[in-house]
Amino acid sequence: MMDPAHFFGKRISVLGDSISTLQGYNPPDYQYFYALGQCGIKGMDDTWWGKVISTLKGTFLMNDSWAGSRVTCVPGTSRLFPSASSKERTGNLHYRDQYPDIIFIYLGVNDWLQGAPLKMSQLRRDSGFPEMFFETAYRLMLKRIRNNYPYAEIYCIPINPTIILWKPAFFFPNECFGCSYLEFNNVIRDEALKAGAYYLDTAGYGVPYESVDGIHPNDTGMNMIAENVISNILEGYRNSYHSKYVDNEECPCT
Repeated sequence: MMDPAHFFGKRISVLGDSISTLQGYNPPDYQYFYALGQCGIKGMDDTWWGKVISTLKGTFLMNDSWAGSRVTCVPGTSRLFPSASSKERTGNLHYRDQYPDIIFIYLGVNDWLQGAPLKMSQLRRDSGFPEMFFETAYRLMLKRIRNNYPYAEIYCIPINPTIILWKPAFFFPNECFGCSYLEFNNVIRDEALKAGAYYLDTAGYGVPYESVDGIHPNDTGMNMIAENVISNILEGYRNSYHSKYVDNEECPCT
């Protein structure tokens, strides 16, 4: 079990997509999904990350989340930004001269839903830009974050299933474009552990969170995500894998 006191006063930043946005808490030119008061989200304390920071008694530093963003590059664009693996996004997790002690990364759902290729073909390594492939882009993202913030602890959160209470006929799809979200989660887990980061298997509980549209959590869904994140951290669930890499020279990014 990880001691809750470990997080007391630590500066915490967030890198995410629309699930982690909130009006007034992201860089001013970034797209956000949650306007204040929308879906029962009245302020930071109603978001999953706000609840986690409050419960762990940490200090909010920076939220570098962009609604609709992917880890991979968007097809047809000439630059990687605003993808989360870009130099701009991976270098925007500090505020002035204050640097994060802890970084939460909650990304991947847009890559999966928009059909980003999971892995670069072993037979066609010259096929397209490396950042087109989720595995390569996620690895690049972690490498850049590690280079920019070498002393920060990194916690990676996978794609989580959802429910819509007002639409009981809705079923969270197991596959999209022929690929299961669990395959994306496996990549997130593997790349996180190789980079010496923590993998928080919130999807491993098998409990879908409440959402307003099949993706974006309502206030109850935010609380469910936060509880799963906190449980993973404090119970040490999956974290035994972490020491396997940080104590071993095989970790490529430390």
